[in-house]
Amino acid sequence: MEKILNEILSEVKTIKTDINGLKDEAKTIKTDINGLKDEAKTIKTDINGLKDEVKTIKTDIKTMKVDISSLKEGQIRVETQVLENTQILTALEHAAHTNKAEHDNIINEIAEIKGEIKNMRNNINTVELVTSQNWTEIARLKSIK
Repeated sequence: MEKILNEILSEVKTIKTDINGLKDEAKTIKTDINGLKDEAKTIKTDINGLKDEVKTIKTDIKTMKVDISSLKEGQIRVETQVLENTQILTALEHAAHTNKAEHDNIINEIAEIKGEIKNMRNNINTVELVTSQNWTEIARLKSIK
């Protein structure tokens, strides 16, 4: 019976050793699980940080959309003003051409008037000469009488 008891005792020791090994493995597993929990917490923190960054980016994008919309409206106003300015410029160019034509016409008329005045002066000079000659003839005729 002692032999059986020794065998049982040996088996019990083996079981105790196995249990101690299992306990050590359980501790290792618990440590690993705690490490995984810590990593999961870190990952959750990182995810929450990323969520905050995404919210910030979304807010920035909304602001940019408003800014872009405002820029588009401004561009439309500028394009309208440029079109209006172009039309005004075209009208002014036409008026300048018309004014130039009228100016040229006036210059031609002035030149023509100058020519006519010169002719009138020449005619007046001729009339003065003829009148002078007539006075001379009248004086001569009076002296003959």
